[in-house]
Amino acid sequence: MSAFEEVDKLVREWQPLALPTEFQYRNALIVLLRERLKRAKIEPEYRHKGTTIDIYVRQPGFLGSSEVFVELKRNLLQKSQYDRLVGQIESLEPGKNAIVVVLCGETNPSLVTRFRDKYEITDGPQFRVILSDEPITVVVKTVAAQSPHSSLRLKWPKPLGTYIAASSETIPPFPRSLSGYRSEEGKDFWNKPFPVKGRIRILQNNGWQGIPNFPHTMNGCSSGVFMIRWRSADPNVRLQSSTGYSAAVASQGAKTGVFGYMSATNCEQPMFTFGDSPAQDGSTLVDIYYELKFWQAAP
Repeated sequence: MSAFEEVDKLVREWQPLALPTEFQYRNALIVLLRERLKRAKIEPEYRHKGTTIDIYVRQPGFLGSSEVFVELKRNLLQKSQYDRLVGQIESLEPGKNAIVVVLCGETNPSLVTRFRDKYEITDGPQFRVILSDEPITVVVKTVAAQSPHSSLRLKWPKPLGTYIAASSETIPPFPRSLSGYRSEEGKDFWNKPFPVKGRIRILQNNGWQGIPNFPHTMNGCSSGVFMIRWRSADPNVRLQSSTGYSAAVASQGAKTGVFGYMSATNCEQPMFTFGDSPAQDGSTLVDIYYELKFWQAAP
């Protein structure tokens, strides 16, 4: 399949949550594309002939590589927004380049119809047209409105492990209780003070790196549980995350992303390393922002 066909299919399958910014929708879609298109080059804010494309995808194939430009818009409601979108699409040279337009959030149906008419995108589930050699398609993603407290519906998973999220909003909050354990703010497994919020810097080609002086042990692994929520400071730099006693075993069960969360016993620690070598934007270091919650064994 071409890059256009692959991306078109994935965008139509995508089921985003209601997010507050276009930037967060874009990052959530990038996470999906990178997870599903392992061999593709996926680059946000790609420069093309004086304009910036939201997402650029280049996919290798048997007969050579193919590419597609993805333009994402949130809350297309006013004519001025429509005019700006058309201007951006025209700068991408429809007909010469494959284009997928993704509309998220609230969308004015009359503006969608006007856009489809302008580019002669036909009715039907595909909404696509071939102009010259390259196709263009528009996909409208409807999402349910979220209340200000909707994140509370996200639940921390019961199995200990490593998890990746699409955005900060889709990382579950720490649970208020954990059966068999108690937690005291600012205290570790051993009821000693330990910073529960912070930042660490991850360097490329420096192996697995953890939080300095993390209070894990080699035995007594039922004494406690830790949980961590984290994100990369640079949305263009993905990180591998895992848990382990040391860097030698951290790669087991590692997962790659920009946002994530983990939990493990007191015999392990959260660890990170670069997920792409090199990073897609050329970065050789990145900061991680994190918050921790420690649980101590209790009756």
